[in-house]
Amino acid sequence: MTARAALFDMDGLIIDSEPLWRAAEIACFAQVGLELAEDDCRQTMGFRLDEVIDYWYNRHPWESMSKGALNELIIDRMVQEVRLQGRMLPGVAQAVQLFGEMGFKLAVVSSSPQRLIQAVLETLDLQSSFHGVFSAEYEAYGKPHPQVYLSAATALQVRPDQCIVLEDAFHGVIAGKAAKMKVIAVPDAEEVNQPRFQAADCVLTSLTELKAENIYSLLR
Repeated sequence: MTARAALFDMDGLIIDSEPLWRAAEIACFAQVGLELAEDDCRQTMGFRLDEVIDYWYNRHPWESMSKGALNELIIDRMVQEVRLQGRMLPGVAQAVQLFGEMGFKLAVVSSSPQRLIQAVLETLDLQSSFHGVFSAEYEAYGKPHPQVYLSAATALQVRPDQCIVLEDAFHGVIAGKAAKMKVIAVPDAEEVNQPRFQAADCVLTSLTELKAENIYSLLR
């Protein structure tokens, strides 16, 4: 039997963390004198954290804190918030079970730092559900570059064309398609009708809609 894999993004797909990210970024960037609004934070949705910091530093440089220190400050804040109020998004448990019953290898493939990914999986009691955890922090480039997805496929010993990527962010959709994988997009309700998500092979409004037929149709 051909090996197959389901590669789950994390933020905004497994856990409702996007509001937590926005709150953490707004609070922590304020400490270096940069006042961000929620719409500002949405501009970097799906970016790796170091890329978010570089994005704002290049536009509004500061001297009061190193970029590395700010990075750690934001991660600390996120880990704390995840442990306090992190919640699994609807349909995740069912999707994990469905892919498992169909014989897929499962992995988390995220732009978030490894430390945060582990905190999320522990908080949601999902550590044993995945065969691998892959963070783009260890890659030369984050999403939309496909490398983190290609690295996951290599480690899992699955061909890219036998991988299904599940993503909520457009950056991730592009990364999955660039890796020559099939992509299921599950955008935020405010974005689900945006034409750009038609780049995905399948678009759902929630993981609760995922059915075995969706999966079979992608890998025929």
